Amino acid sequence: MKNRKVMKTTLAYAFVLVFSGITSAQPVCLTISPTNAVAGDEITVTGYDENGDFFDLSTLDVIESNFHGIGDPYYSLLKVGDDLTNIDIVAGRVVFELIEEMLSEDVEEWDFLCVPGGEDAAFRIAGGDGPFETVAEAIAAGGTCEGQILAAAPLPNPIIITPNVMTVYEEGETEGDFDVSLVNQPPSGHTITVTVDPNIGGPSEDFILIGGSGPNGSIDLTFNSGNWNVPQTVVFKAIDDDIAEPNDRPRLSEEHTIHLVSSYPGHPTDANFVGENSVIATVFENDFPDGEILYNGIELPYPWPPQNDKLTREVMVVPYLDAPPAVIRIDVGRQLFVDDFLIETTTLHRSFHQPEIYREPVIKPEEKSPGMYAAPFSGGVCYDPADNLFKLWYTRYRPSATCYATSKDGINWTKPELDVEAGTNIVVNPEKGFNSTSIMLDQSTKNPNERFKYFASEYFGTRADGGVWGFSYRISADGIHWSEPMGNNDIWGDRSTVFYNPFRKVWVLSQRTEGKGDDSVGRSRSYLEGATAMDMVEKVTYNEFENVEGESVLWTGADELDPHHTDARFADVEPQLYTLDAFPYESIMIGQFSIWQGPENDICGEHNIQKRNDILLGYSRDGFHWDRPSRERFIGSTWDRRNWRYGNVQSCASGCLVVGDKLYFYFSAHPAPRSEDWDTDAVTGLAMLRRDGFASMDASGKAGALTTRPLTFEGEHLFVNVDCPEGELKVEVLDENHNVIEPFTLDHCEPVSVDRTLVQVNWQQSEDLAALAGKPVRFRFHLSSGSLYAFWVSPDDSAASHGYVGAGGPGFSGPTDTVGKSAP
Repeated sequence: MKNRKVMKTTLAYAFVLVFSGITSAQPVCLTISPTNAVAGDEITVTGYDENGDFFDLSTLDVIESNFHGIGDPYYSLLKVGDDLTNIDIVAGRVVFELIEEMLSEDVEEWDFLCVPGGEDAAFRIAGGDGPFETVAEAIAAGGTCEGQILAAAPLPNPIIITPNVMTVYEEGETEGDFDVSLVNQPPSGHTITVTVDPNIGGPSEDFILIGGSGPNGSIDLTFNSGNWNVPQTVVFKAIDDDIAEPNDRPRLSEEHTIHLVSSYPGHPTDANFVGENSVIATVFENDFPDGEILYNGIELPYPWPPQNDKLTREVMVVPYLDAPPAVIRIDVGRQLFVDDFLIETTTLHRSFHQPEIYREPVIKPEEKSPGMYAAPFSGGVCYDPADNLFKLWYTRYRPSATCYATSKDGINWTKPELDVEAGTNIVVNPEKGFNSTSIMLDQSTKNPNERFKYFASEYFGTRADGGVWGFSYRISADGIHWSEPMGNNDIWGDRSTVFYNPFRKVWVLSQRTEGKGDDSVGRSRSYLEGATAMDMVEKVTYNEFENVEGESVLWTGADELDPHHTDARFADVEPQLYTLDAFPYESIMIGQFSIWQGPENDICGEHNIQKRNDILLGYSRDGFHWDRPSRERFIGSTWDRRNWRYGNVQSCASGCLVVGDKLYFYFSAHPAPRSEDWDTDAVTGLAMLRRDGFASMDASGKAGALTTRPLTFEGEHLFVNVDCPEGELKVEVLDENHNVIEPFTLDHCEPVSVDRTLVQVNWQQSEDLAALAGKPVRFRFHLSSGSLYAFWVSPDDSAASHGYVGAGGPGFSGPTDTVGKSAP
C-alpha cells in the first residue's frame, strides 16, 4: 500500500482519490458523477492521466461501511491536490471504514487530512472514542473516517499553447501568434475563461495583443464543453521602444513572457486557479548597437561568439585593436601597456618581461620512486580571505587523484591529512579516473556551498562509439569536501579546461579540438560560454576533432609565429596549442598558452625524453580575441636533463596571485624521465613577476612621451606603476583637441622619481581630477630613464583600482582591488 500518504491541511475543497491499484498513483484529472452522491449511491470516476489520455477508473460502489472497487479492493484515503484538473463536486457525503489492510510500514507517520471535528472540517472521525491524531490510533479504537464533502473547487485545467516558444525577429515589425486550447472538457454548463495578459500587473512594455481591449491590453478566450479542444489564435506584436542603451550590455535578444491565466467564473468557491501557463517569445532589439558594449567601450561583433569555419596558422586578427572605441573607459582596473589599445602616439619603446623562477619546486612527490606526480594538471590555486591561506589543488598518480595543499606565504606548502581518504590529502578520487582539472574559488557567488568550483575530464563517457571522456562539474563549500558530479556530457579528447570572464560575467569552456590534414593546426581549442557554470556545463557537446556542435565555435590554435623546438632533431615539428587557461587581471584577460613543440608520445618513449610544452602569454580585452605580441617563452622548459623543469611545462588554470608587489604564477614541470614511464614524474614550480610587469613603455637615455587615446573616468586620483629612480615621470592632461587643460600642465606636475608599483601623480593648484570626471581627456606621460608599467584613476586616495586580482592575494577581501595601498 504505497503512495497513499495523507498530507495535513486545515480545509480541503479540492482533492483526488489515490488508489492502490494505480501504478505510481500519480495525480490525475478526475470527473466524478453524480456530483451529489450520498451514502449508498453508486458513483462513476473517470479521468485523464498527466499526458491527457483518457482512462476509466472503473465504477465504484459507495456503501456506508466500506469503499471498494471491482477486483482488488481500492483501499483509499483522500489526498489534497492543488495541481489537478476538472473535478467539480458539490455538497455530498461519503463514509470510509478504516481497515487493517491499510496499515503499512509508514502508517505511523500518516496524519489526518485536517483536525478532527467541527462543522468546517473537511473530514472527521466517526465512531470510537476520538479524536485521534493518526490513522493507526483510529483503527485501534474501531473508528471510521467520515468524509463531508462541503464543495470542491475546480482544479487547474491544463492549457495547451502551440507553439509555446517562438521568435519575433525584430521589435515593432514582425507579428507572432499562438493557439490556445484546453486539455480537458469542462463540466457541462460551465465556462472556463483564459485571460491572455501581455504583462500582469501593468501595461506591457514588451508586447501588444492584436484586438486586446481588457486590462493591460488583455484578451479573454472562453471555452465550454463544446469548444474546449478547438484552438483559438492569439496574435501579438513586439513594441518598438525606440530606446538605445549603449552604456549597458545590450539585449540583442531577450525572452519575454506572455501570461495565460484561467478562471472559472460562477463556481460556488469562486476559485480562480483553473490553470496558468505562459508563452515565451524572443525579441531582437532594433535600437541597440550591433553588439554588446563592454566595460572598456569595446563593441562586440554580432553574432557572438564569432564563427570560424576552419582554424589556420595565420595570426588572429583582433578587431578592437584595428578599430578601438572613440573614447575608452578606464574605471575598471589598472591600465596595462601590453598592446596599443590605449596608445595614440609614443616615442617610448615597449619591452616584455620574464618572471623569476623560484630556485626549487614548491610541491613535489613524497615518494622517491620513479613515476610520481605532484603538479597541477591545470588544477587550481587561490588565496582564500576566509581563513587567510593560500590553497592549491594538484594531481598525483598511483593512485590518480586530486590533492590539496595549503600555505601561509605561497612558498612553503603543507599537505594536510584530511578525512576524505584518511591519512592523505586527497580530496577527489573518481572511481574511473580523470584527466585535467580546473579548480577555483568563486568569490562572486552568493551560495556558500558553491564557493569552490571543480571542472574535470573524467572517465565516465557513455558513447556507444567508444568515447570515454565525460565533462564533470562539482561544487564545495571548503574546497575539500566535494559534491558528486553534476552534468555528465560526453566530450572528445582530454585537456579541456574552464575559466570565468568577470568582465562579461560568463563561464567559458576552453575545449580541446584537433584538426586533421597537412594544412591543419593540430591540437587547438573551441570556445563555449554560459551565463552560469551550470548553464555552460549543460551546453557541453562532444566536438570530435574540428566538428564543433551546439553553441561551441572553433576558437584558436598555435600560429606561424609560435616557437619551434630548440632541439634540432625536432625543430621541424609544427607547434600546436596544447591547452589554453585564462584569468582576469586588473582590466584585461590574460591567456596562458601552453605551446607544444613535440615530439610525439611514441618518440618520447623511444628516446626516453619529455615532450616540450612552454607557457606563452596572450592578452584579451573581450575574452575571445587574443593579441600575442611577444613569443618569448614566459615560463619555459630548460631542456637540461639536470634541471627539474627539463620539459613539459604547463600552466595552472586559475592564474596568478597578487602578493605584495609581486605576481605569483604556479606551473607544472617535468624532470628528465627516470624510467620507461616517461610522462609521469612531475613537480609544481613558482614564477614571480613584478606587479603589472608583463610589459613596460621605456625611455632609455633621452626622454620620450606617450599620449593616450581619449579616455573617460569617474575617479579623482591618478596613480602609476613606474621604475625611474634615476629619471623622471611627469604627466599632463589634454582635451579632445590636444589642448592642455589647466591646471593639469607639465609645469604644474610634481615629478616622480621612484621605483614603486603604486605612486600618486599630483599637480600644483589642484587636489584631484574630479573636475574632469566623465569628460573625454588624454594623458600625456613624459618619461626619462625609466619604465612605465601601468596607470589608473582611483575614486579616492586609497589607490584602489577596482580591477581584478587574478586568484586573489593577501589583503584582498574579494575578486577585485578595493583596498589599494592598504594591501600588504
